[in-house]
Amino acid sequence: GQFNVYFGMKLIPDSTGKTGRMVAYQRSVLDAVGIVNGPAHAEIMWTDSGPCLVEVGGRCHGGEGTWRDIANKCVGYNQITTTLDAYLEEGRFMALPSSPSKLRKFGREAFIVARESGVVRTCPGFGEIRSMRSFLSEEIMQEDNNFMPVTIDCFTRPAAFQLLHDEEAVVERDYLRIRELEESGMWDFSVKCLTKPEAGAVVVVDPFSSGAQLAAKVVKLGYKLIMLFSEVDSPVAALVQSGTDLRGETIQHDDKNPDAIESFEATVTKLKALPYPIIAILPGAETGVLLADKLADKFETRTNPLYLSNARRNKYIMGETIRRAGVRAVKQTIVSDWEAAQKFLKEWNPSPYKVIVKPNQSAGSDDVFLCNSEEEVKAGFDKINGAINGLGVVNEGVLLQEFLEGKEYVVDSVSRDGVHKVTAIWEYDKREVNGQFNVYFGMRLRAVETDLERQIVQYQRSVLEALEI
Repeated sequence: GQFNVYFGMKLIPDSTGKTGRMVAYQRSVLDAVGIVNGPAHAEIMWTDSGPCLVEVGGRCHGGEGTWRDIANKCVGYNQITTTLDAYLEEGRFMALPSSPSKLRKFGREAFIVARESGVVRTCPGFGEIRSMRSFLSEEIMQEDNNFMPVTIDCFTRPAAFQLLHDEEAVVERDYLRIRELEESGMWDFSVKCLTKPEAGAVVVVDPFSSGAQLAAKVVKLGYKLIMLFSEVDSPVAALVQSGTDLRGETIQHDDKNPDAIESFEATVTKLKALPYPIIAILPGAETGVLLADKLADKFETRTNPLYLSNARRNKYIMGETIRRAGVRAVKQTIVSDWEAAQKFLKEWNPSPYKVIVKPNQSAGSDDVFLCNSEEEVKAGFDKINGAINGLGVVNEGVLLQEFLEGKEYVVDSVSRDGVHKVTAIWEYDKREVNGQFNVYFGMRLRAVETDLERQIVQYQRSVLEALEI
C-alpha cells in the first residue's frame, strides 16, 4: 500500500552522460543552498526532462552507514572519511578525483521488505543470504519471536544485506534471489497478524505433574496461559504441586464424543476464538502428548512430525520405530488375546524365564509385572488386558517384553530444530520390596563425566532422531 518503499541501492560510476548530468545538477544545487564545506546527501529524481531535486541535507549519507564498506571496496574511499579529510587533511582531500569514474568491484545493498506482518519465529532466509557468493555484511533489525510489521519505510525495514563481488552478474543474481525469498522462504511465522499482539498465548495440554510447573512458568514469563484438558475428569488432574500459580483460561476437550474428528474441530474452534495469537502448544503430561501434537500441527506452531506421533506415545510402536532406524530396541510384542501371547512365548523361549508384562500406554510403573513362568504371564495379561490404567486409558492389548538386566537411567533433554540439549541424567534407585520387583526408592543426578554417561547420551540422541523429536 506504500508507493515508495526502499528495496535497495547499487553503486554506479560517473561514466555516462546521464550520471554526468546528475553530478553537474547536484553541484548547482550545492551552490544554490550555499554548501561549500562538508558533506551533502542529495536525493535526485531522474525524470523524462532530466534531473530534479527531491531534497538535500548538509550531512553524510544515512542508513546507519552500512554502505561504507561497499564504497571502500568499490571506489577506494567513502563519504565519511572524505568529510574528515575536507576539514583536517587538505592534501588528501584535494588528491581525490572529482567523482569516481570506474568501480574496482560491484556492490549493492538489499533492503529486506516484509510483505506480511506477524510474530516471526525465525528468519530462515537470512541463512541462505549469508551463504551467497556476494554476501559482504548485514544489519539485522528483526529479532526472533518478535512482531514484524509490513515494510513501508526505513523504520519498518527488518534487515539490510550488503553485497559485493568482482563480477556484476553474481551480485545481480544474488539480489534477485533475495527478492524471491521475500515472496517465499524468508520468514517462519509463529502467527500472522496485522498488529502487534499484547502477548502471545501458550497452550499447555493437561498441565499436570511437572506440566503444572511448565504452565506456571508461562504465566511468570508474561504470556497468556491456556490450560487445555484432554479428558473429562482426568485421573491425573490432581497431580499438581500445592501453591502452583496457574492463572489462565481453561478449555475442555470432549474426549467422550464418539466422533473424534468433530470433537477435535470443536476444540480448534474454541482456541481460534481466543483474542490473542497462539504461539506454542505443549503437552504438560503423558495424557496430553497426542492431542498437543495434533493441535500444534493444525496451528502450525513449533512441533514434531505428526506421522510419528503415536511412536512417541505408544510403547510398542516406539520400540519398533527405533528398531527400523537401526537403534537397539527391546525384544517385544503386543497381544490382545492369550493364544497370540502363548505363540510368542513359545517361539521366543526366554532363558532364564524373565518376561515383562505391562500396559502399552501408561506411566509410573503402573501394572508392570516381572514374570518367571507362563502362568505368571497369564495372570498379568488377564489383569491388564481391557482394564483402565493409571492414566485413565483402556488397555487395548498387553505388552510383552524381554527383561533388561542392568541399571536404569533417565536422560532428560530439550530439542529445537533437531539440536538436542541434555538437561539432566538421573540414576534410578529401584529395588524389590513388598512383592514388587521395581519400587522407586529415589534417584540421583549424574554429570557427563565418564564413558558410561557419554554412551547413554549418545544412545538417547539416536532415539530422538529415530522418533524425529
